[in-house]
This record gives sequence, structure tokens and C-alpha cells, in this order.
Amino acid sequence: MTRNACFNFGAVKRFVPAALAVLVLVAAGCGGSSKSSAPPATTQAPAPTSGGTKSTPAPAATCRDAPAGLMRRIKNHFILDGGTLSNAQIVPTNILPGLYFVSARVDGGGTSDKVATWATQQLGATGEVYAVDTWAALVSTYVAAGQKNPDLSVSDPAAYKSRICVDGPKVAKGNDAPLSGKPASGG
Repeated sequence: MTRNACFNFGAVKRFVPAALAVLVLVAAGCGGSSKSSAPPATTQAPAPTSGGTKSTPAPAATCRDAPAGLMRRIKNHFILDGGTLSNAQIVPTNILPGLYFVSARVDGGGTSDKVATWATQQLGATGEVYAVDTWAALVSTYVAAGQKNPDLSVSDPAAYKSRICVDGPKVAKGNDAPLSGKPASGG
């Protein structure tokens, strides 16, 4: 037998258990999922405490794709000539039961990379919609959300969360839609 043809099986027997232990440890650290096990980030400040008792903050709202019926309803009142809406996301709020903020990216028609935010209680093809921020008021015919309820504002953590869902954590907070002086009407 030549020197290259010889193989030391004793060395292999000592190496295999150590190699398996390393592989098991590495595999345990690679969860196999692209999602982090950390809790989702929230845009809500912790709830205030009073008298030494702690209160638990509300759970972070999650992003969801806006239903097609709702987006058709918003697009029917979209007036930016040559503009488009994309990546529409909804986030529920605690202001009114069943109320959602819906934000979408606005491009075209002389603008790019803007985010507009509306509010609605109906996620289908019918129901009222209100412009929450100035971009929503500029690109659609909906009245200001502040006319429905002064708390419907870009200051609501869920409104900002819906904007983050569309364009990431560096998205502008936005400004409240200007009040028109007209009573809110159906959409």
C-alpha cells in the first residue's frame, strides 16, 4: 500500500463526535425562520403610571394589506391626475371601535415617494372615508378626519404605524388634514 492509500480511521472516530457537536450548536442558533423572535416594535409610548401602580401598554398594532374594495373606494375619490396609489396598509386604532387608518404610497402626477393616510370604519367597498393627513386631503376629495373626530389625527400612534408599514421607519409623520369648515359627509 502506498502512503496516500493509507487512511487513519482512529483519527476520524475522534473527529466525528466533535464535528457533530459543533453542527448541533450551529443549527440550534439558526432557527430556520426569517422572522425575529423579538416582539414587534411599537410606535406607542408606554402607558403612564399613577400612584406607583404600573399599567401595561396596549399591544402593538400589526400591518395588514388594505382590502381591494377599500382601495377601489379611495381610488374613486383620488384626484391626482397621473398619480397612483401603492402598498396600501391598514392598522386598527383604539379611538373608535372598528376604526382603521389606511396609508398608501403616492407616486406620479408630479410627486413621488409621498405617503397619504385616511381613516375608515368600513373596510369594504362602501362607507365613509376621511383624509387624515395633508397628502390625503390634497390627492382625494375626502373631508378632514378631524371633522369626524378631533382625535383622528396623524398624532395617533396607529396612524403613524400605518405610515411606517408603507414606507419604513424613516417615513414622515405628516401633518393633519386641514379642516374645511363643511360638515363631514358620506364617501
